[in-house]
Amino acid sequence: MGSPPLQGSFKPNTDGFYDVGLRTGNAGGLIRDCHGSWVVGFQRKNVTASSSTVVECRALRDVLQLARERNLQGICVETDSMTSVQLISKKEMGSHEFSNIFSDCRVLLDRLKAKVHHVYREANRSADAIAKANFSNICNSLVVIQSIDSELY
Repeated sequence: MGSPPLQGSFKPNTDGFYDVGLRTGNAGGLIRDCHGSWVVGFQRKNVTASSSTVVECRALRDVLQLARERNLQGICVETDSMTSVQLISKKEMGSHEFSNIFSDCRVLLDRLKAKVHHVYREANRSADAIAKANFSNICNSLVVIQSIDSELY
């Protein structure tokens, strides 16, 4: 998990993986409270995408939407996608293929007063396990996970 979030705050972790041959991937993640306890998780399976970055971006947007729906404050999202962190910091995306996803992320980050940080893969194992798990076979549909086997997180 890395370092715990500050008292009263929340730490979402996101991840995604991509199958180049199928041009699809899974996005997933979780939110922990300041004690490291499970709050909620999610998975989006069979996301049609042109790259792993698109899948990672979907995971970021999904976790921010979950945080907003739950009125969570003090959000510091962690992802192992350095590309996503770098792209989210750009003010102008032009006609980039997923500029709409990043626009959504920026609006949500602003509303939540949240930040996004890069972490190494080792600190993001729980989000990776959720992205790869088989919670649903429904294509491109968000599955919200209320509780989970503690071995995954």
